[in-house]
Amino acid sequence: MATRQQTGGRSKATLFLVLAFVVASLTAYAVWLAIAEMQDKVAKAQEGPDRVRVLVAARDIYMGEALSEVDLQPVALLPDMIYPEMVYTEEQVQELLNRTARERILQGEIIREERLADADAGVGLNALIPRGMRAMAIEVDPQSSLAGLLQPGNRVDVIVTIRPDDRNIQAKWVTKTILQDKRVLAIGDRLKPRSAAEKAEEDKSRRNRRTRPFVTLELTLEESESLALARSRGDLHLVLRSDVDNVQLERGEAVTTNSMMDLKPAGIRTAAAPRSTQRSTKPAENPSVNTAEVIEGSTTTTMQFDKDGNRVEAPKSGRRR
Repeated sequence: MATRQQTGGRSKATLFLVLAFVVASLTAYAVWLAIAEMQDKVAKAQEGPDRVRVLVAARDIYMGEALSEVDLQPVALLPDMIYPEMVYTEEQVQELLNRTARERILQGEIIREERLADADAGVGLNALIPRGMRAMAIEVDPQSSLAGLLQPGNRVDVIVTIRPDDRNIQAKWVTKTILQDKRVLAIGDRLKPRSAAEKAEEDKSRRNRRTRPFVTLELTLEESESLALARSRGDLHLVLRSDVDNVQLERGEAVTTNSMMDLKPAGIRTAAAPRSTQRSTKPAENPSVNTAEVIEGSTTTTMQFDKDGNRVEAPKSGRRR
């Protein structure tokens, strides 16, 4: 009897120990899961939000320069800071290589499609010309090139001083702005700004040769025609404007010396009616008076008579032609 009671007590104790071990194991596992989850949350909090990889310029890239692998630097940015078109796949990154920069890209600036020339546009100046536009070079004086400070990529207005075709305009010369906010594509054969040493060497060479610089502008077809006429008939001047100022101002009348000095308004003079050199043969306005010319040798006498034949005016004499 005593043996049976001891055997039943041992079984209960063993079962209790097994259950306690299972509960302890489950509790330990739950604690481990909770700790692991908290660790993951802490790690993600330390890493910050998810970022997207974009490409930025590793150096200043000037107009006309082709991109290379060393020019592209990957950077991880927050999704809110970028647009979807700024993200390139690995295949698209390879397609970016050898693309020509249409505008200057600053170091650290995100590489964007609109800053690059078309993939099939080639390299050099022709790659910088957008579809539908033209490039035209004009020769300007040193003052118009702003003493060498004018650089590719700047925006300029074009002024012409020209002799008017209309002879009735009371001015020998007129000046007017014919183009506004035009992009400078090149200065001479340069597509990018020159260094201080290059500027000094170029200025020295120009003084020795006494040459005038050439400036290449981006124009429409109609603007190219207007500029060609202005170049052949007058003197051209370039006026530098701010890169952030693209306002097209309303152009007034052409400037003349008189209008500039406020002497008198410039206008159109009408030619005086020519005087007739023929002798009038019309009868007198008074229908009751008759006129007669009496010729005696080289002398002509004009006399007037009324309807009754009476002389009404003293005779006028003159030498016959």
